[in-house]
Amino acid sequence: MTYSIVARDGVTGEIGVAVASHAFAVGRDVAFARAGVGAVATQGTPDPGHAERLLDALEAGATAAQALHALVADDSARRIRQTALIGSRAAPAAHTGSFCVPFASHAVAGDHSCQGNLLTSDGAWDAMAEAYRTATGSFEERLIGALEAGLRHGGDLRGQQAAAVLIVGPRPGTRPRIDFRVDDHPTPTAELRRLIAMDRADRRLRDALGVVLGAPGDPRDTLESLARAQEVFGSANREPDFWAAVIVERLDELDRFPPDPRWRELRARLSRLRSPRTRP
Repeated sequence: MTYSIVARDGVTGEIGVAVASHAFAVGRDVAFARAGVGAVATQGTPDPGHAERLLDALEAGATAAQALHALVADDSARRIRQTALIGSRAAPAAHTGSFCVPFASHAVAGDHSCQGNLLTSDGAWDAMAEAYRTATGSFEERLIGALEAGLRHGGDLRGQQAAAVLIVGPRPGTRPRIDFRVDDHPTPTAELRRLIAMDRADRRLRDALGVVLGAPGDPRDTLESLARAQEVFGSANREPDFWAAVIVERLDELDRFPPDPRWRELRARLSRLRSPRTRP
């Protein structure tokens, strides 16, 4: 019913899980991760409680194989479960129950595991693993690349509906760096990739805001970064252009603000805040 990947980035130590399926809101029931501990995909007939149990076991010092073996041995529905996990330091492990709807299996390697069930064709998990191993770019892009490979191999027999990606860091107690879910969409994996691009652009915007507010940084470089962010945001959202106009106004006293009345009003409010006469 679902195909997924759990993986650990060898450079950053981040841990992630990505999943795609015809099932609505698949990320809610399948994708779990805990910073500094591990990541889990629980699918087939998922039990989210299993994910918490596995993460608890990893946190207590068990290997992925030990944690999964104990879980499966105690699960009366193990024949209809498919589960994979990876620890912050432990090698991955996976289980595909004998009653998971074919095509169903998994491919486990040193720093990742790819798995799927009710897929259109055999071997999609191997194609996903190969795509992940050979991909370039950020960790999240490589995870999504694995999902795209599964989709090219036929994906879920029933079609597409939902996808998710979740990435946590190696330090316990920290918030996820990436946490995106596409719960209901005709092309959820493509939408997930768009959200990743938007996230990168939004980070550029927030960095630029820091410079606007006085953080160290070259204004000219910031203008270039905002221009790149605006390309991703598109014409419907002119916020990068607005903050670029704030910088240009300070540098050259030119008015390059978007003409929309909302942005003009924000410019006026900011001007009043900067005016000594309006300060208490």
